[in-house]
Amino acid sequence: MADLQEPVRQLLDRQEITAILYQYCRGMDLLDMDLLAGAFTEDGFLDIGPEPRLQTRGASAIRDAMKRMKRFSRSSHHLSNIQIEFHDADRASCVSYILAWHETPDGHSGTMMGQFHDEFVRTSVGWRIATRQLRMSGNDAGFQLNVHRAARNEL
Repeated sequence: MADLQEPVRQLLDRQEITAILYQYCRGMDLLDMDLLAGAFTEDGFLDIGPEPRLQTRGASAIRDAMKRMKRFSRSSHHLSNIQIEFHDADRASCVSYILAWHETPDGHSGTMMGQFHDEFVRTSVGWRIATRQLRMSGNDAGFQLNVHRAARNEL
């Protein structure tokens, strides 16, 4: 019976970490900054680009910084290929892939593809993201072209 405890604990931990990843995406889609910030540790670090304005430390600062998402009228974030590695009972790293679609109020839209590289820690309230780095893989036509109305050769 003791042999089953570790695999069962890791399975439950994987489920909880996966739920946190989806919580982040749901917070982005709903523009619920409290839900989004709740995925991080209190001193969590979010790095979504090379510019200092795209790097934020602390859950409350992340909540405020991600309000920039309110410039979009709609968004949809889709995760895939979630790969979790445990370093010990309280630390894990994760790589996942993201496909994010955003629409501006004027109807223009764009799709971004990338990878999240996360470091997780177990806190008193469960697993949380300690550091998150977004590595962009590319995007489609971008926000200057309304892809719904564009002819195929314009893309």
